Amino acid sequence: MAIKMIKLTEEQKDCVKFRTDGELLIRGIPGSGKTTVVLERAIYLSINGEQVTPGPKVLLLTFNKALSTYIKQMVRASRDEVVEAMTFHQWGTQLLRDSGITNYRTISDEKEGFVKFAKNIIRKYGDLILPSAKVHGMSEDRSLIRFLMEEISWIKNNEIKALPQYLDAQRIGRGTQIQLTKAHRETIFDIYEKYQSILKGKRCMDFDDVALQLIDNSERILSNIRPNHVLIDEAQDLTATQLKAIKSLTMKSLTVAADKGQQIYRRGFSWKSVGIDIRGARSKYLGKTFRSTKQIIQLARSLQHHDKQLINDNEFLPLADPDTEGPLPELLISGKTNEELKTMVRKVRQIQAAFPKDNIAIIANSHDRLEEFEESLTEHGIGSIYIKSDEADFLIPGVKLVTFHSSKGLEFDHVIVTGLQEGKLPYRTMAPGDDYEAFIATERKKLYVAMTRAKLTLTLSAVAPISPFIHELDINLYR
Repeated sequence: MAIKMIKLTEEQKDCVKFRTDGELLIRGIPGSGKTTVVLERAIYLSINGEQVTPGPKVLLLTFNKALSTYIKQMVRASRDEVVEAMTFHQWGTQLLRDSGITNYRTISDEKEGFVKFAKNIIRKYGDLILPSAKVHGMSEDRSLIRFLMEEISWIKNNEIKALPQYLDAQRIGRGTQIQLTKAHRETIFDIYEKYQSILKGKRCMDFDDVALQLIDNSERILSNIRPNHVLIDEAQDLTATQLKAIKSLTMKSLTVAADKGQQIYRRGFSWKSVGIDIRGARSKYLGKTFRSTKQIIQLARSLQHHDKQLINDNEFLPLADPDTEGPLPELLISGKTNEELKTMVRKVRQIQAAFPKDNIAIIANSHDRLEEFEESLTEHGIGSIYIKSDEADFLIPGVKLVTFHSSKGLEFDHVIVTGLQEGKLPYRTMAPGDDYEAFIATERKKLYVAMTRAKLTLTLSAVAPISPFIHELDINLYR
């Protein structure tokens, strides 16, 4: 049964009904129907795909919990019981546990503390030869810990196991601010090894370890729990090791949907390098958007035009004008952050009066800011749903509160993008040693992704001093 009464285009049908073995890459611009096609193909595979093991017949993996929850609700609405949907980390940890490889707890917020503990232990027993990693708005010690966290993650995602490998590795994407000497790398690797020892002692692993454990122990994972057909949505933001792990454990077919223009995490890999064969007919392109109006797309394109590295990339997908017309996007400017709360309440009421059965998304940069919006809306008698849990209902009308990162892959009738303030977007503090141009490009993509979630109307809410990204927008394309 189809998920919705949607008439697929010939290009979309070609993706859905593509052969049921091997790999398939679906590249598409925002609103081109990538998620719909992935869902329809999942159901097609559940009916027509071969099941070679007793494991899950069809597994749909996503980048974040919000998109996973949305897809689960869509699958439930289709009454298809064969398709399973979850995030990579949910699937990976479950597979490791079911295989008896490890039942270690996965840490997230505690990582910073563990890295700091490891650094202090190394300092106690020897010289701590580390580069200066000071960044604006952050203490020197905190900056150094942030730098070490990033470097440890890089070591893991490049599958570096020993010091000689690390000493020889070419470090790309770090920029010119921090130059690592041999002594620096030796100290960093000591801290990395101590960090891993601390994790093991506490029976923990971090998110990067999940993919590595799957790769290193793939032979121990029995075929009867391996998935037959795997589909990945928003694959551009997975790491190389995550994609390698998925590829190595997929029994029959792998479908990957991606758009480099929406990549908000920098991942240095090619599809070939992770073992995914997309030659010839195995690579499909969806170039027409069905979500947003022409006015929204034109404004988003004027922003994207400033990302020179992206538009010169061979995987870049240019935005084409859709057929649907709509009002010009609106820019609202508040003098202070508290004024923005009042502005948002007025705007939500205005939209609800005109479109009582539609959904509205308020997109913000942090959970703290969303909680302030939630409180302000409640005070004025406006209900809202905070999209941060598995319980959030995407399929009912109303106001949804969502972060920039969690908005990926989602769509809403009306979108209000908030907090467009200098120091907030782009964020004032980039990762220590990061490449400045790459950092700005990533922050710009966050705004681009948020803008292209809108179907009917788009409102941009800036707070003085306004974000420099506002000045990149074509002044003739908003009111």
